[in-house]
Order: sequence, then C-alpha cells, then structure tokens
Amino acid sequence: MPQFRCTRCDQHLNHLQVKNIVNDLVSKDMNQIPEQPQPPQHLQVQSMEISSNQPDLLQQILQQLEIHQQRLNEHDNIHAELAKLKSELEQANERSIELESINKQLSTQLHQQSTPTMEKNVAHKNHIGAPATDSENLSLSTSKHAPQNPWKNPTRTHQLRTATQKRYLLNRKERQEQAAIRMFQPPSTTQGFQYMYFTVKNRMPIGQVRRHFRAIGINNGRVLDLYYPEKNTLAALIHNDFSEELSAHLGNYKITHKKEFDPCDPIHLHDPKYKDKITEERTNQAFRLHVERMERAVRNIRPQVAFAVARAFQEHGWISEETVSEIFPHKQKRQSSINSVFGERDEEDDIESMQTDDDIEI
Repeated sequence: MPQFRCTRCDQHLNHLQVKNIVNDLVSKDMNQIPEQPQPPQHLQVQSMEISSNQPDLLQQILQQLEIHQQRLNEHDNIHAELAKLKSELEQANERSIELESINKQLSTQLHQQSTPTMEKNVAHKNHIGAPATDSENLSLSTSKHAPQNPWKNPTRTHQLRTATQKRYLLNRKERQEQAAIRMFQPPSTTQGFQYMYFTVKNRMPIGQVRRHFRAIGINNGRVLDLYYPEKNTLAALIHNDFSEELSAHLGNYKITHKKEFDPCDPIHLHDPKYKDKITEERTNQAFRLHVERMERAVRNIRPQVAFAVARAFQEHGWISEETVSEIFPHKQKRQSSINSVFGERDEEDDIESMQTDDDIEI
C-alpha cells in the first residue's frame, strides 16, 4: 500500500490518514483563508513505487479488479436468466392449473354420461329377479365418486367388436363373390404367374409389408409370395391377370415397378467370396440362388395354388421337373393315371384348371 512520510516530524501516514487531512482542509471555510493554501511543504509524498517486499502488487490489484468485474457481469447474466426462468415457471404453473380445471370438467361430464347406463343395467337385473352382486353395487357406488374408463364400458366394447366383425364379414363376402365370378369366366389368355419388383426404402418383415399392402387397399390373397432379391427391392408373386390391376392401383399412389429387373443378374451378388470370380461363374451362382428361392417359394405357398405356380416356374426354367415331382408326388401319380386313360395333356391346361383361391386371407 502507498505510504506517506512527514519530513518535519518524520511520521509515517497511510493513504486513509492523508485522505482525512485533505478532507479537513477542504471542509474549512475558504473565506477565512487569506490566501489559497498551498500543500504543506513538510508533507512529502513518498515515492509511489512499490516497496521491494511487495513486487507487482498494483498489477495484482488490477487483475483482481478485472476478475471481480467479470464475476459481476456473470452474476448479472445469471440473474437475468433466473428472472426469465421464473417467468416461464409461473406461466407453466398457470397452464397446469388451467389443464387441471379442464380435466376435472371432462371427468365430471364423463361420469355424468356413464352413471345412468350402469344404473339402468343394475335396475334391469333387479327387475328380472337377479339380485345385483356385491361387485356391481361397489362399482356403482364407486362410479358416483370417480370417473370410469370408457373402454371398460361393456356396451361400448360390444359395439366396437360388432362393427369390426361386420366390416370383416362384408369384405370377406365381397372377396368370395369375386372368386366365384372368376370361376365361371372363360380361361384367361394370360395364364401363369410372374414376379413384380418394387423399390422399397428399407427391408422390413414380410408381415409388415402385407399390412402396408392392406392399408392401401391391396388384396393380400392375390399376392402369393414376397421376398427381397436385392437390398432395396421387393418381389411380389402374382397371377398374370392381376398385374395390370395392381399396377394401376399402385399408380394412384405414384408407385411404379421395375420392368427391367433381372433377379439372375450377377450384379446382385454381394458376397465377397464371389467378387473375384469370372462373369460366367458369377452368373451361374446368381441363377443357383434364384432357383433355391423359387423352390422355397413353392414349398411355402398355400396348397391351393402351389402346384400351378410350380408348373409355371418349371416353364420359366426356374425349377426342374424332378423338384416338382419331389414336392408334389401325389400330383404326379394322379397325372400319370389320367394320361394313361385320356392321353397326354398340355401343361397350359393344368395351369388354367388351377384357380387361385383369393378368399384366403394371409
């Protein structure tokens, strides 16, 4: 700290003592002083240099002042933020009180609507001679004081179940009528089956794909098989007669299919062990994988159309006749006995005679 020394009395004064002396001099009446006082000559300010035992003290004081100023600024910012949060909290509390009031009003209305129905059911049981059980009496007394869940209302649940069953029966009846009408139509000139390929965003379970089909109005009974031949490609097996209808329906949603997609193209082989193989080996491997997929599809398709699909795959060269005989031994025995009596039949007639049962919901 700066110190002052009096040259007359050799007394050391600190800065506070000097300040008091100066204030006393200033407070005196200036009129009583004949001349403007000069600073006492005997008061000699000691050099403001910091004593050797306190190096860089002034610089440290300035640094501390800067630090305190920064902290004050931070405290001001925190205070402003706290004030803002306090205001938001008050608004949230007001909104919570408002929502609680609305919830209470809705609960009261629901209670008023559900209570007459329960009282009516209990009164009806008492009228026909069946005494109300303790649980019913307890439920009735409880309903007068607390709101009930509307989904526990038997009347409401019965209405929902009835509406769902009625809608399902209507859809099923419509599909049955369409299948019956197709039975009495002449054979189509486009008999057979084909895969249609669509671009998908990601690979999802087949059951979920069928739910999406159902959501956009596609009859899953006419989609016989689904699988992923490529990372972002979905293959759907359908009857040739259904291809135009399906394309037109999906076109309403701006969904198009890949007309030039070839599942046997070796470009779809992503296994690293086939990366360095020659083109011929990669092509053969891609075809073998496709044949395995077709065999699995025939084994998993519903029995009503599996044989017709197998014969169509055989015509495309996707499965062999031995595989068809292995999967459908009873069909081959029956065909042999028919041929022995009526002669050979054309394979196209077998496919035409096998109608798809679209009434089965998958």
